[in-house]
Amino acid sequence: MTYQAPKVAQDVRRLRADIETAVRGFPHFHKYSSGELLRRQVRKVQRLVGRAWRDQDRQARWLDLLVDAVDQLREDIEL
Repeated sequence: MTYQAPKVAQDVRRLRADIETAVRGFPHFHKYSSGELLRRQVRKVQRLVGRAWRDQDRQARWLDLLVDAVDQLREDIEL
């Protein structure tokens, strides 16, 4: 039996890699301030995706938290 992660999990992995690539190009100050913030937020989104996928009993709760985390990440990326 093969393991197939949901599409959103694959997309988050790709986003995390893209953020990591972008942060590497930041100037020194932003790499360690803004870059670390973005890294932390995308890791949080990735964890919440996994929890929402695996914990069917509390899926609605995890999805609410996931929506908030994605909104925060999007706002910081736009800034």
